[in-house]
Amino acid sequence: MPFILLFLALIIAPFIHAMEEVPFQKNDSIYISEIVIKGNKRTQNQIILRELEFSVGDSFIVSDLDIILKKSSENLRNTSLFNFIDIVQDIDTSSLTLKIQVNLIERWYILPYFAIKSAEENINSWWDQKNIKHLSLAMTVVDNNFRGMREELILKTNIGYDRSLGLTYSMPYVNKKKTLGVMIGGEYGAYKEMIRGIADYKYCFYRSSENLVLTKYSAAIGILWRPLFRTTQQLNLEYHNASFSDEVLALNTNLIPNSKISYLRIYSKLKIDHRNNKAYPTEGSYADFIITQTGLGLLSGEKSMQSSFQTNVRFYQALNKRLFWASGLHGVIAKNAAKTEYFGQEIGNYDNEMRAFENYRIPFKEAFISKNNFKIQIIPKKVKKIPFLKTETLSLIHYTVYLNAFFDLAYVKPDWQRNPLLEKRALTSNFLYSSGVGLDVVTYYDMVFRFECSRNFEFNNWGFFVHLRTSI
Repeated sequence: MPFILLFLALIIAPFIHAMEEVPFQKNDSIYISEIVIKGNKRTQNQIILRELEFSVGDSFIVSDLDIILKKSSENLRNTSLFNFIDIVQDIDTSSLTLKIQVNLIERWYILPYFAIKSAEENINSWWDQKNIKHLSLAMTVVDNNFRGMREELILKTNIGYDRSLGLTYSMPYVNKKKTLGVMIGGEYGAYKEMIRGIADYKYCFYRSSENLVLTKYSAAIGILWRPLFRTTQQLNLEYHNASFSDEVLALNTNLIPNSKISYLRIYSKLKIDHRNNKAYPTEGSYADFIITQTGLGLLSGEKSMQSSFQTNVRFYQALNKRLFWASGLHGVIAKNAAKTEYFGQEIGNYDNEMRAFENYRIPFKEAFISKNNFKIQIIPKKVKKIPFLKTETLSLIHYTVYLNAFFDLAYVKPDWQRNPLLEKRALTSNFLYSSGVGLDVVTYYDMVFRFECSRNFEFNNWGFFVHLRTSI
């Protein structure tokens, strides 16, 4: 008899245990009862809650919970306000309620930046000539979280080749729904040397030992509309004024039609961003559409100078835990009403980067650049603490290292008329190719160090290049 009772007890016990726990199913609805935020010493709770794709009182299907928490973590990461983010869930299975705790380690928000800039726009082009006079010391003071409201205040000044001073202030939210933001800014610059054209596919400069060859100033106001977590519409109205010396105009009458120009510019950008990390994405997608109109005909003597449309479309795919693929397409169509070198774009500059073409400038009317990356994570994310720094905002660092292979392809419709200084007026083809391998180091504060060895098939040469941002 005791053996029979023991046997029955072993059979019935699991059912009694199951009845006590009442496990929930993936299709059950779960209710968020509480959200706790910890670690935000400066950032206000309302800024953090704005990035969460849930709020107290919301109900979700249990199977959707992991996706919602992951997207919320990505939203917080892409604010660039935090070094570390950890969202912890505590489920009460008896009542199907959920308590969520958001643990954060903030960044150091007020930072001075010092950098060396070159007139050639990147260190690789400058290294080709090594002209010390083309260098500038850039000093920038940034508050990325002014008043703890994610407002951005930027004061920047340059000395050397580029002598300029600028101030920008942006407020991401001005309404209760936190969907509308504003920005205002201005900049002044004075130069004794400037780009006067392109010769042999490189920038050609003119320098005056005594007089300023270019002075310019600008002001801008803008609005930012963010109706959804991943969709943003930006609209700016800008005023520009530039004055050129007579000696510059005499050297090249194609530079600009007048010694002084004033014009308005409208800049519109629609951005749809589903990247998991905007600084160095490995999953998701991104698209933007930019329309720019320079010269509106509203100022005295002002006329349409340039119209342009450009787009960037990028896709990121994790093939497994350590293998990744990325592809991007950058397209630009520009129409210059006035055939001037002052307005125009080139392959090889910062906005139209094509790997292995960093040392060349190819002016174009239309260009479409396809970039493709295959990368492997050779050092997974590591977290280290710098012992002599006491604050976690600086002492706790992370880094990841990737080895990548890439292939770039571009279609270019050159604009030879805009640059009469060019001696070589033809490419071997309208299609440009490059390929290579590289090493990427990704660390905190959105820092990316890119080291690449690539081959330029148009000019048939190899090069080693260094960049401080991701390529796609």
